[in-house]
Amino acid sequence: MVKRELTDQEYHLWKQITDTTTSLKTRESNCYLMDDMTALLKEKEIMVKSSLAIRRTEQSWQANQIQNQKNKEKQKPNYYCSKDHDFIERSILRKISKGHISINARLDLHGMTQEDAKNALHSFLINAQKCNHHFVLVITGTGKGRLGSGILRQMVPIWLNLKSFLPIVNGYKNAHSCHGGQGAFYVRIRRHKLLPKVESILSDRIQTN
Repeated sequence: MVKRELTDQEYHLWKQITDTTTSLKTRESNCYLMDDMTALLKEKEIMVKSSLAIRRTEQSWQANQIQNQKNKEKQKPNYYCSKDHDFIERSILRKISKGHISINARLDLHGMTQEDAKNALHSFLINAQKCNHHFVLVITGTGKGRLGSGILRQMVPIWLNLKSFLPIVNGYKNAHSCHGGQGAFYVRIRRHKLLPKVESILSDRIQTN
């Protein structure tokens, strides 16, 4: 059988056929590629959903934490101040040292044990609040060692920051040298919550009489 050459028409027809067809191997590889792409897309979708779920969980947890903190703040009595209220304004300290603001009462803790001193301090401050005192002086001494090493001088600020003292104390500071310096404390007494009500009741009774 003698081979003959293709005519131009036959060549163009064959060219169109070969351009529009793919081999079986190419088809199989394309199928595998599509499967891989589909799997990757599904995996990515799962990862996105997981990250969104984690983010929502974190946001929900943060919102709950903030709400819990707000609830705790609402539950706190309004007379509670910060943990460390070692503070009295300088202008007031100057007036106390110059005698423009009087010290209403004094307590000397010299010679007491820690337990006795703590109980005496608490009772003294409660009584000062009942008497509507504004500023009192608590004398601790500086101790026998170097300046400021006395145990009572170290413990009084700790006691004044306890919860049992917070409704009574509105601030404290080391006294001026004329009132004992490092061995004494000015203590500002918080006004009793019931005092305004008692004063209003008394004023009403006086007016009716």
